[in-house]
Amino acid sequence: MPQPTNVAAYRFLSEVLLYPEDRDAQRLGSYAELAGLAAPELRDAIESLMASPELQDCDTYLEMFEIGAKCPLYLGHYQFEEPKSCSGAAVSGRNSYMIQLKNLYRHFGFEVQARELPDYLPLMLDFLALSAGHPAHKHRRLLVKQFMLPALPAITKKLREVENVYSPVAGILEHLLNDEVEQPPAPAQEPATAAADLCNAT
Repeated sequence: MPQPTNVAAYRFLSEVLLYPEDRDAQRLGSYAELAGLAAPELRDAIESLMASPELQDCDTYLEMFEIGAKCPLYLGHYQFEEPKSCSGAAVSGRNSYMIQLKNLYRHFGFEVQARELPDYLPLMLDFLALSAGHPAHKHRRLLVKQFMLPALPAITKKLREVENVYSPVAGILEHLLNDEVEQPPAPAQEPATAAADLCNAT
């Protein structure tokens, strides 16, 4: 389980990876401040992101994450080959991956909103923040180890290769996911119950 200090960092990263016009500036600033105070080792990367005017540039975001897909935000992209036909998609490894992800979310009482795929990175980070302290910590850790960590080297490599405002995301993501599996479980809290809250910002 993440320590409570990591929850703000998950929230920050989930928000910062949204399309600039979809972000909530006040919420982003609050998460950045809380995450920097709670995790000093992330402060430089967070401040670098927040200080860059490029963070608000929609064209930079589109070229990075959507148009041309230099660094897709769908983690299944890095783990499975794209099916060559519609019939192949139904039985592909990625389709099975998606089904397992949805079932894991449901185990925690969450439903993925129809507008996003379950392997969308901001959604996954939002889920990790929302489910912090949940009693089913073994299943939560499974999400990180089985569904996220296998894609980590490829996506962080892409982030660093581009050398733009989003490059510091690589270090933050590595820190959070590795810390997730290395730290002992935090004391269980009351689990979140509102399914509609999953990736509420998207």
